[in-house]
Amino acid sequence: MIDWTSAGPSVLASFMASMVEFVEALTIVLAVGVVRGWRSARPAARCWRPW
Repeated sequence: MIDWTSAGPSVLASFMASMVEFVEALTIVLAVGVVRGWRSARPAARCWRPW
């Protein structure tokens, strides 16, 4: 059985790290969309969509 008092910080840290990476990827796609146009940003946006 998992003891959540010892596993909780690791789970929380992993979740927060994945959220930071998501925000970083979104920032890059938005920056490319603004600077180079949305047509060139679409392929990068498709890379992290699940469908």
